[in-house]
Amino acid sequence: EDPQNNQTTNLLMLCPTCHSKITKGDISNEEVIKTKQRVSGELKPKLPKEVEELLIKGKNTINESKLKEAGLIYVEALELSEKLNDNFAIAKCKLALAGIFNYMHEFPDESLKYIKESQRYFRDNSLDENLADALYQAAMAELTIEDFGNARIHLLEAIEINQRLNDKLGEAECYRQMGWMEHGQGHLNKSKEYYHKAIEICEQEYTKQDMKLTTSQ
Repeated sequence: EDPQNNQTTNLLMLCPTCHSKITKGDISNEEVIKTKQRVSGELKPKLPKEVEELLIKGKNTINESKLKEAGLIYVEALELSEKLNDNFAIAKCKLALAGIFNYMHEFPDESLKYIKESQRYFRDNSLDENLADALYQAAMAELTIEDFGNARIHLLEAIEINQRLNDKLGEAECYRQMGWMEHGQGHLNKSKEYYHKAIEICEQEYTKQDMKLTTSQ
């Protein structure tokens, strides 16, 4: 409540209703500080070291095209997370397992179950980066069962979040999947539109990387 302190770390954008509630004390100062820390990333949860190592190992195993082995590693990570009673780790591991199911085009119902549980946690805790991944994986599972309506909704929300986070490559991947989905349904003009958006973003991003490399040499 110091008008002279205009540093970014002391500022929080509010709607008029919440501003009024804070002024009247309906929202406590402690809750304001906690919210500011959360949205700024200061309260971003961290994975236990052992779980993080297993998730990295699983990802590397996927890169070696050993999907079943990766799945077993993610199961081990999930069991450890549940033993530690770490909700963030549990959500991350369930999403990783869902990703394996989606890669293999198997168990879409189980995949969606895990994704919904993870998605709920990420949404409730304002973890937008993780939420965007969960929405993308939800769309992949829904495409497997040809639930195109929900897949479209989830991809569009993921695009919106990626745009807000300035995650250009995440945005491009969502547009690519939108193009693939529309193509499969015979909507060729719409498919081309989404593919062009994905290509345009990738070209811009790779041009930026090339410029950085050229400048640094």
